[in-house]
Amino acid sequence: MLRKKLYLILLLVAAIAVGVYFLCFPSGKYRFVNQEIILDDCDGEDCAEVSINYLLC
Repeated sequence: MLRKKLYLILLLVAAIAVGVYFLCFPSGKYRFVNQEIILDDCDGEDCAEVSINYLLC
């Protein structure tokens, strides 16, 4: 049980470290791209905006 918690904590720390690396050093080989899709031909309440984040290699 203790080993499972240790693995989960290490995995969480590694995921946070990778996220911080990509946020602080975006000029590397990999970078996150945010693409927003906005529907312009809507009338009133049927408008929609979608934001897609993906990792570009």
